[in-house]
Amino acid sequence: MHMENRIFNLAKHILTAITCVLAFLVVGSISLRETKADAAYQQSLIDAGFPKSYVAKLDALHDKHKNWKFVPVKAIDNWTVALENECEIKRKLVYIPVISLGTTQTLDDGTKAVWFSTPTAWKMIVRDSTTSHFNFKTDDYIRYDSGPWVQASKEAIAYVMDPRNWLTEKFIYCFETLYYHSAVSDANTVKYVNNLLNGTFMYNKACPGAPKYSNGVQYTYAKVIADAAKKYNVSALHLASRLRLEKGTSNDVLGKGVVTTDKGITFHAPDASESGLQKYYNYFNIGAGGDGAEIINNGGKEAYENGWTSPYKAIVGGAKKVYDFYIDLGQDTIYFEMFNVAKPGYLYWKQYAQNLTADLTECASIYDTYETYGLLNRPVTFRIPVYSSMPSSNPRPKSPSGSYFSTANPNCMLKSITIYNGKTKLATLSPDYVFGSNWTYSKVIEVPYEVESVTINMNPVNSTAKKSGDGTKNLVVGNNKFTVTCNSAYGGIYKRSYTFTIKRKDGSTRLKSASSSVGSFTKTFNMDTYSYNLFLENSVSSTKLNFATESAKATVKYSVNGATAVSCTTGVVNAKLNVGHNTVKLYVHHDGSGLPDKTSVYTFNIYRYTPMTMSYTYIQKTDKSSAVVFINGFVVGETLAEAGRRFSFSGTCKWYGADNVLKSDSDLVANGDKISVYDGNGLLYKNVYIILYGDVDCNGIIDYRDYDLMNRNILSTTVQKEAANVDDSTAGITSSDLSMLKSYIEGKGSIFQVR
Repeated sequence: MHMENRIFNLAKHILTAITCVLAFLVVGSISLRETKADAAYQQSLIDAGFPKSYVAKLDALHDKHKNWKFVPVKAIDNWTVALENECEIKRKLVYIPVISLGTTQTLDDGTKAVWFSTPTAWKMIVRDSTTSHFNFKTDDYIRYDSGPWVQASKEAIAYVMDPRNWLTEKFIYCFETLYYHSAVSDANTVKYVNNLLNGTFMYNKACPGAPKYSNGVQYTYAKVIADAAKKYNVSALHLASRLRLEKGTSNDVLGKGVVTTDKGITFHAPDASESGLQKYYNYFNIGAGGDGAEIINNGGKEAYENGWTSPYKAIVGGAKKVYDFYIDLGQDTIYFEMFNVAKPGYLYWKQYAQNLTADLTECASIYDTYETYGLLNRPVTFRIPVYSSMPSSNPRPKSPSGSYFSTANPNCMLKSITIYNGKTKLATLSPDYVFGSNWTYSKVIEVPYEVESVTINMNPVNSTAKKSGDGTKNLVVGNNKFTVTCNSAYGGIYKRSYTFTIKRKDGSTRLKSASSSVGSFTKTFNMDTYSYNLFLENSVSSTKLNFATESAKATVKYSVNGATAVSCTTGVVNAKLNVGHNTVKLYVHHDGSGLPDKTSVYTFNIYRYTPMTMSYTYIQKTDKSSAVVFINGFVVGETLAEAGRRFSFSGTCKWYGADNVLKSDSDLVANGDKISVYDGNGLLYKNVYIILYGDVDCNGIIDYRDYDLMNRNILSTTVQKEAANVDDSTAGITSSDLSMLKSYIEGKGSIFQVR
């Protein structure tokens, strides 16, 4: 009889999800009191065949319960082989929406919870490179059998399957032998069973179809279960916990009875018009495998063939099958019913349930009943599986970030990658949905040369995924390779990179660089700026313009001062310069690779000064690469006419105040005055700025207004700050400068104008 594929209907799934209560409790969460190690007893465990990794926990249990006996049962296959077999598709499932801790625990976010969504770590996402249990395209787990059940992860199966994780006072009962406890009285057995049924439709209720006592009162469910257990040598509490798991708190379709109108071919729940038809009951859901209606049909057929025409007959008949097809064949513990690893001929099949943690729920309910009635210290035999080649541990599953409760979505796939030029869609890529770390698109996306940048938009299948590498990207001519990455909210290996190439066609008519062998343009070169000025001394009679085109296929012609344009293939234009304004033009042409022909024109205005001479005394500082000169050495109170004798130059000049207003010869020389010097052709040659120390307010007079500005540090321009440095022995504005300025104003000191 195969019951491996039997799964339960949706009505009772919420209750059976409680099953996971126990799987989520970390080993040791129900702690034993500290005990003193018994070296002799530990050695006896090793001699009996228990690995050392079992011994400390078994010793602690024995220290508290001297009547407990532990028997090792050698698994047929080693750990790796056994685990791989239990990981076969649909062999072990978990309930996807909610799961129960059984006891209140603190979740990762600090909240207290008993019920919460099943963690992602307990669900199989991808088994290997070819088998996926998560549909990345539809963004959901692949469902198996009836209801929201999904493949359990290998880590979760290993955690539940590892006997060492359950060697605690509560969970040790999944290894208890399932034979009837003859030492317990019949009356007490009924009491214990009824206690275990508390909260269900069977608690303190008469069982339909059951015999009656001499006083006419019908047997209760607890009495029926206890009698069936004794009759077939099965643990009464095992039967009760199994019925609680199968029927839930309020019963299901097979427990309420199904009918057939085609002589046992199909079965269904009766409607009002079929109330007179014979009902068939299946309380242990024996044979009820399949999906949807198959569960009812298969379970109904089992009841029909066995004549289970009442709940009483279904319970008694089911108890016999539990003994005949499990216990009597060596699957005599809850663990071995769930993981058939030690019975030749039945290896890995005929396992009672697909629900991964059903055994833990059952043994916990049994423990609770034993504890309630003070039965924990009675003699019990525990048959515990032992595997060869076990890893050091199989810990509780957790997310890549270390969370035991994370339900983050593992989807790292994209619906699409869309490429835009502004608002114009250039291309849409449809990703492949096979899981893997990278996906490279072999097709190259071509765009015209005019497309200088693109915007890459990523559209994840799941909105919680995190994108990187998208946004606006500049393009060079030729191939531009881009990689974008989609990281799932779950993290870890669940991320996917997508690589694609955008080819920008060649068609550039722009220069990517241009410079002069002498001097510098007045503005920095930019390929999108087409006009530049260059000023050179009269002594420079020629220059070389060096350039490079953005496109290697572009052609260039040039002309100097209006001459006929000629080709240039060297990237250098030799220009002889006249005095005054010279014009060099570069004509950059490209055939456009199929686009209309284009030509861009770059103009270079080169100004060669007339011969210039300048002679002045006491230059404070000059910068030969700049058109700005600072001079000092003037007398406070002298006029422009008087000051003009201190320097001379060829060409013409204009004298402006610090306020940029033109001054006359009778005006006083003041700090910040600007002398603009022009060559013979009227080109600006130099700007010369006057420094008059102490004249902070730039009016040609040194008085307390200057002192006030210095004292309050209201100095906004370079010439003001320089004029305030009246003490040339110090740097910057200090108390020494203020003191010297004050002495000068009071007629007690001097300010040296010559530096």
